[in-house]
Amino acid sequence: MVLEHDQLIALTKSLDQVAYALHNFCVKTLEALGASPTVAAKTEPTPPAEQPTQPAEHALTLVDVRKVAAEKTRQGHTDAIRALLESYGVNKLSEVDPSAYASLMQKLEALGNE
Repeated sequence: MVLEHDQLIALTKSLDQVAYALHNFCVKTLEALGASPTVAAKTEPTPPAEQPTQPAEHALTLVDVRKVAAEKTRQGHTDAIRALLESYGVNKLSEVDPSAYASLMQKLEALGNE
């Protein structure tokens, strides 16, 4: 199973929140048992940051673009993809400038939706 970037960030934040809650539980348990509060203070973690309401947009990679291009090829849009690549002045997907991935992705996703 391969996790996407945003999924990994969400998982990491969730684990951080679990660790924070577990730490607080242990501190309160130790205090209830009469342990010194200074023991707990030495290891006090910082609370997890609030999760943003919208995940940050990750930069598109050649793998992302290739995935969509492969799907469109399976749908029979090979000639349209070839023409699209030529409009970017290249013959192969790997030759596309990474700064053009977003616009290329939009055009690829539009294929077959006309």
